Amino acid sequence: MANRNFAESTGSATRSDATEWVAESPIFGPIEREVIALGRREAERWLRLPRALVALLGRLLDLADAKPLANPQLEALRRFSVRTRLTGGVPPPDDVERFLSAGFSPVQARALTASSFSAR
Repeated sequence: MANRNFAESTGSATRSDATEWVAESPIFGPIEREVIALGRREAERWLRLPRALVALLGRLLDLADAKPLANPQLEALRRFSVRTRLTGGVPPPDDVERFLSAGFSPVQARALTASSFSAR
């Protein structure tokens, strides 16, 4: 029993299944968690304003009051974090597409939107 084949004990699971599961993991690294916190702090400033003003300023300024991060992937994460917080966890489809095209997974997007919705 101690030398049992792992493939037999997991049924039809394969190495590629395990790799896909890891790739879809919603876990963010330490730097990514810092960027998410940065985005949430930025969103908190916006949330203190009246909702109509936030919507207007968000469209006009495109959240450009913050300097973009040097790493494009981390900047996409920051922007998505701000947007999900400002929209109560329901970002526009364009924002989701930009987030996914930056290399993040749908599971990570759902994790951020769910946490933004529950934080509101």
